[in-house]
Formats: sequence, structure tokens, C-alpha cells
Amino acid sequence: MSIPIIERLDIIPQLTPAGTAALAIGLVLSDGYTAWGACVGDDVPATLAEADNLLNQTVRIGLRGQPAESLGQMCGRWAHRTAITPRTEAVAPLAPQVADPSRRQLLRGFQPESINPTETRTVLVDAPLPKALAYGVSQACLHAAAHAHGRTPLAQWQVELGMADTPVAAVPLMGDVAQVEPTAVLGQISAVAYTVPAGDSAQLIGRDGARLQAYVRQLGTWLGQTAAQQPLIYVDVRGHLGTVYNHFAGKLLGAISGLESSCTPHQLWLGDVALGPKAAEVLPSLRDFVRQRRLKTALVGRAPLGSVAAVRDWLTKGQVCHLEVWRFGSLAAVVEAVQVCRAAAVPVILAGHGQETAASAALLTDFALAAQPAFLYLPHPALAYNHQQQRLAELNGR
Repeated sequence: MSIPIIERLDIIPQLTPAGTAALAIGLVLSDGYTAWGACVGDDVPATLAEADNLLNQTVRIGLRGQPAESLGQMCGRWAHRTAITPRTEAVAPLAPQVADPSRRQLLRGFQPESINPTETRTVLVDAPLPKALAYGVSQACLHAAAHAHGRTPLAQWQVELGMADTPVAAVPLMGDVAQVEPTAVLGQISAVAYTVPAGDSAQLIGRDGARLQAYVRQLGTWLGQTAAQQPLIYVDVRGHLGTVYNHFAGKLLGAISGLESSCTPHQLWLGDVALGPKAAEVLPSLRDFVRQRRLKTALVGRAPLGSVAAVRDWLTKGQVCHLEVWRFGSLAAVVEAVQVCRAAAVPVILAGHGQETAASAALLTDFALAAQPAFLYLPHPALAYNHQQQRLAELNGR
């Protein structure tokens, strides 16, 4: 069986489910097949022309004329490449200037305000491909490899992960609390996620964490009255607990114990209890304290995890890895991160972006079915639920 060659890369405008502008990548193979991927993430290029220029300097150079052999091999041909792109940045402020008042303003005692203009300049930066763009390209690479070998995307994921002989079972689903209120949705998920907003930590969670504890208690009560099962509660505190307790491990342990009691009988996972330079000092000892006290709460890393190196580092500090796939750029890097976690027996939350398309959500669900993480987290879990049911029905019918 000959492997088709990548003849060209196309990029076209798209719309997200929310109606915002998006981009799609197409790899055109020598046998006429086009493998598509969706550019999803927080750094999607603003224009089609900008994205096309970046692809010219990186992906097209690496992939044109190459065989569509595997995700890892195709991503390896472009993931290391950088592109020169213009970027606007601020420079040192100019000397303060005072606006010239009119004669009438002077007679009325007008006090002119000082103006501090900021000068900007456009510089050329040699930088990696934006992660959203790399995510879209690597989706297309996975589809191309699956087509080249006559496999389904799920089967190709199993090969990439080295898990071709691992049984496929339904993956527990996680959804945002704001999206799971309908009883039908709540009945099909195994975990409910809430992310504390950005802002003043003391105001958001209370100076002693009392507001956060009250919210967790209310959430547990609501789930107890509504959900048919007892879904896990996952709260991403975005470093607020560490800020409020000045990154003191003993006080953080007390706060975690109180939160765990508040949501009983639901299990609690806490994301990013502490962030920043001080987190590296407090998290290892906090993890040990949690284990010594035999608390059921797990410490989850999210914000720091955007590379395989960061995942390896987190394994020395926490207990669960929350992998937002688009932040890794290349899906080949996510495959490696999942393999690192499996080798260390560390649970994984495999998570998508809030703007995942139906096609990219389906590919991510296939990834989860192959990788068997602790949870598959999509803000809108219905996308994952529907595709997972279809895939399992196909497998069970064979």
C-alpha cells in the first residue's frame, strides 16, 4: 500500500458555533483526498493573509512533497520551525507634554493636565507558529495519516499512542456548571467544572476562603437534588487560594480540608491552588500533606501545562494533569504528554477549547477514547457525548 504525498496546504475562512471568525486547514494529498483541521484557540491569527504568511514560512516548507505517514512524523517536519512576523510593541513613554490652554481657559483658572504619550513601533519577531494554527494543522495531519493507512481516526490515535491493543471504553465526561443545568445533560456527565473568575482574590473567594466554601457547599447541594449520580466537583481556583493564604502550606491544607467537607459526598478536585514563583515552593509539601492527611481531594495543574517539559515538572508537584490540547499546538506533543502521565500513573483531564467545532470535538473525543483519560472535558459536553455514543455503537456492532 503506497502512502499518498502531501501536494499542497489550503487555508479557508470558517465560522465557529458561536458565529465568530475562524480558520480551517486542508492538506491535499496526491490521491485527491483533503484532510481538514480547525484552528481553535486564543491566538488565532486575525486575518487569512497573516495566517497564510506564517504557514508559508513553516508548515508548507516542511510538508510539501512528503508522505502522510504518521502524526508524529508529519508534525516533526514543521513543529520546530519559526516564522518572522511583524508585531507592534510599546517603547519607553515620551517626555510628558502639557496641552496648550486657550486664553479663555487661562482666565478661568484652567489647570492643564499632563499628557504622557506612549510611542509604539513595529518590530519583526522570529517566533513559533501560533498554537491555534499549529493545532489546526496537526488535526489535518492526523486525518491525513488515518486516510493514508485506511484507518478510522480512533484507530490512528491508538497507533500514535502505542495503545492499539487497549480496549476502548466510554470515557467519563466533564462539563462546565453553566452548561450542564438541563437534567438530560447532567445525567450523562461524571464531573462538573467551575472556574473562579480573575480579579481580587479576597473579594472573589473571601479573605478566609469562606465565599468559595459556601459556593462549593451550594453546588454540592444542588447536584445532590438534581443529578442521578454523584458527579465529581472540579474547581479551578486560578491561584486565588495561594494568594489569600500567602502560600503557607499549613493554612492551605486547612482550607482544602474545609472545602472537601463542604462538598461531601461528592469528590473534589482543585485546580491551580497556587500559581507563580511561590507555587513551586509550596506545592510539593502541600501535596505530601494532603496525602498524609488522607484527604480525597486531588491537586490539579492547568495553567502551567502547555508543553511536555511543563508536564514532567508538574509530576513533582501535583496529582492530576489538566491538558488543554490547543495550548500544546502540535497534537503530537499532547500524545507525548499523555504517554508521560500514563507512565507515571497520573490521571489526566483531556480538555478542549470553548470554541471547538463539531469536527474538532469529534477528533478530540476519538483521542479520548484511544487514550482513556480520567475525564474528557468540553465546555459543551453534548458534542463529546453524541460522538462517543456513535463510536461505541460502531465498535460494539462489529
